[in-house]
Amino acid sequence: MSMLLYKAWIETRVRFFAGLVAAAIVCIFYVEQHAWLVRWWATELQNPHVYHDESMLLAIHQYGWYLWHFLYDNYLQQVWALFAILCAFGGVIRERNGGTVLGMWGCPVRRGRWLFSRLAVALAESVALSLFAL
Repeated sequence: MSMLLYKAWIETRVRFFAGLVAAAIVCIFYVEQHAWLVRWWATELQNPHVYHDESMLLAIHQYGWYLWHFLYDNYLQQVWALFAILCAFGGVIRERNGGTVLGMWGCPVRRGRWLFSRLAVALAESVALSLFAL
């Protein structure tokens, strides 16, 4: 079983690290852009012809709300969902398209055990990716 887990990790580690990099980029972008967005929203609030959303006021005056709304309530969830799906099914789809999945089915391992090892690694990677941005 440990060899199957290791094989699943080897096949998905690039996608996992890409997910970590994507989450880091999203976090850095929204933390760094806060000052620019506050200046832009402040000028937009002075214009009476522009729709004023109350979230603009909250984001200007409450940094914690800004981080929650833009990162944790929106973009990081999307990054996590995308890479959780890629980690779970990307290798299986790649093997099917490359024609190597038949070789794996021919190994002396039950299909359920093989699938369980892949899903266990994908679950561990998804949990690690969700904890990364905390």
